[in-house]
Amino acid sequence: MFRKGVPRHWPLILPIAVGIGFVAQAVISAAPTLALVNKAVSTPGTFVGAFTRPGGAYRPMFRFKANDGSIRTFTAEGGWASHRYRDGEQATVLYDRDHPEFAKLSALSELWLAPLAVGIPGLLLAALGTWLLAVYRRRERASGK
Repeated sequence: MFRKGVPRHWPLILPIAVGIGFVAQAVISAAPTLALVNKAVSTPGTFVGAFTRPGGAYRPMFRFKANDGSIRTFTAEGGWASHRYRDGEQATVLYDRDHPEFAKLSALSELWLAPLAVGIPGLLLAALGTWLLAVYRRRERASGK
């Protein structure tokens, strides 16, 4: 099945490579959020409504007052199947002082869900592939091949 000179363990490298790719994607998708969090201004925001996305998920909208006195409204990125907020309910908003149009809710799901959803499986896949490769190579050495 394997040609002479082709390592037999090459299929075990695939989960490692895919896992590393997932982790890289998680880092890339976390970079803008990290930049926002590092220089963000935190302020209370008020839930002012929501609109329904195709498929039934809704996206909540919040209004907040920026440091320059302007009143800003933004739509949260996350979509939920049910309403999590009541009219007038308060939530913490993070926004860029220089660009208040860049705002996010200060919530785990809003800030970090996407990077975590890709990064954790990527780490697990890379770790599993690394462990399988180490076991295979240890057995290969023990058998004298």
